[in-house]
Amino acid sequence: AVTAADRLPCRLPLGGFCLLLVAFAQSPPVVPPRDSVSGLAVAHLYARVLRLHGDSSKAVAGIENYVSSVAPALRQQGGYAGARLLVDREHGNSMSVSFWQDEAAARASEAAMSAVRRDAVSAFGAEDPVSEYFEVLLQHRPLPTEAGHWVRVTNLSGDPAKVDDGVAHYKAQTIPAVEQLAGFRATVLFADRTAGKSMIVTVWTT
Repeated sequence: AVTAADRLPCRLPLGGFCLLLVAFAQSPPVVPPRDSVSGLAVAHLYARVLRLHGDSSKAVAGIENYVSSVAPALRQQGGYAGARLLVDREHGNSMSVSFWQDEAAARASEAAMSAVRRDAVSAFGAEDPVSEYFEVLLQHRPLPTEAGHWVRVTNLSGDPAKVDDGVAHYKAQTIPAVEQLAGFRATVLFADRTAGKSMIVTVWTT
């Protein structure tokens, strides 16, 4: 469903990218184990990320296509563990993040979803994106997330050898700080260990 909140203009109160969570499809949840020291959830999932640069006037059509066609097709794939659609209506950008129980399932689904993906890309008025694959290293969801919440996405690039150091710093320093900010609901940390790329997603009430 699309709530009234998704009709607000995208704002950038904290920097980075502000994208709106407007639709999601969730399979029965995978309950991640927790770190024995921090108590934070260690995800042990993989994600496929598609970034679309489309036509802002086609955002509604793209969202409707995602809800009616993409989400049901995702649920039929082996190893599927959930998905989120993030949309910046003002600039026509969107991001599909699908979660998978292992890397093999994430990669196998790309070919299986090719026709559905082609229609979805067309609905958003975008060109066919390149799939990115990430390991989901950390999930921290002190409050539920749902359609209509706001999302900030921060992309980082660094030394592949320092990914684990970065995760440790995020657990020890960043999460305690961000938890003190009004409206914080959740964060997910993604990484491509080979390329040294990471992506931090934080979810906010407004």
